Amino acid sequence: MDEKWEFYKDRRHQWRWRRKTASGRIIGESNQGYEHRSDCEANAERIRLLTKFEQRQYANLVAALTDFEATITRLRKLKNRRG
Repeated sequence: MDEKWEFYKDRRHQWRWRRKTASGRIIGESNQGYEHRSDCEANAERIRLLTKFEQRQYANLVAALTDFEATITRLRKLKNRRG
């Protein structure tokens, strides 16, 4: 997914981040402000890494379920052959 991370100062002059899709839709944002931009960037990086980890975990889960379904299908065919 093409995405863009923006860093900006809010009305209270604290740093915040938001994550947007290529079309500009906001898909994530910080839930607190940071006094220093570097702290805000560090928080965004933790979120980015966590998101990447979750995407890998999801892909692994989908692959495992696909393998499981294929195994079940093979077992049913064997059972039907044996009658």
